[in-house]
Amino acid sequence: MKIEFKHVATIGDLKKVFEKAEIPDDAKITVHYNYDLTSSEDTKVVRDTIAKSQGKLQFFIHEIRQDEDDQFNIYLEFCE
Repeated sequence: MKIEFKHVATIGDLKKVFEKAEIPDDAKITVHYNYDLTSSEDTKVVRDTIAKSQGKLQFFIHEIRQDEDDQFNIYLEFCE
């Protein structure tokens, strides 16, 4: 089954995702960030953002996608 949700902003939105998703117990979850982590500059931005957050890093779920291979993908964007 393939599902796709964008701008998941509330618990209600998240509940809808899980109601529609048929996720096997052994499905892999991959979290993606809005930075290109192959770039050393972007990697530094992510590390600095995490370090400055003092455990309070805020983000929103930009997209949730379940691919045909049942891999569950969550795309995050950091809040400013």
